Amino acid sequence: MKEILIPVITGTFIYFRKLDYYKSIPRGSLIASALIVLWTWLVITQDPWFIIVGLVLLNLFGIHHKLPEQRGVVEYPQPLG
Repeated sequence: MKEILIPVITGTFIYFRKLDYYKSIPRGSLIASALIVLWTWLVITQDPWFIIVGLVLLNLFGIHHKLPEQRGVVEYPQPLG
């Protein structure tokens, strides 16, 4: 039972979180949450080495989807009017 419950709780947490301390994982994304559920399930049921594989993939995803300020692009506010 815990092999299913823990991944579902983890995916739900990722989906509904309010703080964005996982900047490379989009909030409110069912796909991202489902991938986190799968990743957590693989770590628990198959092999702990999936932690490292998942972190590498997460970093690659984060590098590919950097925020503008992380790319050195500064966005200035538009003038009013």
